[in-house]
Amino acid sequence: MTRRSIHIEGFDHGGQPIPAACRVGNIVMTGGVYGLDSATGQLPDDVTAQTRLMFAHLNDILSAAGTNLDEVSMQRRGGGWRVNPERSHAD
Repeated sequence: MTRRSIHIEGFDHGGQPIPAACRVGNIVMTGGVYGLDSATGQLPDDVTAQTRLMFAHLNDILSAAGTNLDEVSMQRRGGGWRVNPERSHAD
């Protein structure tokens, strides 16, 4: 299987050469996605604004990887997985 690094404009990991995500086959794994304000390069002081920006970045990352939030499985802190039960993961 080929690996494809996913980069989006306006979001990075402090200038480090770390992609926002990586796609291998039908699996997309992100790095840390956070609420960076692309216009200022800073984190807003307001947690609501950070959360809004984080989800906007996540949506852009998933779109660049050819998927969307409806297809997300989440690894929770402390281990364990939550899978969207409405989706079939057989394909």
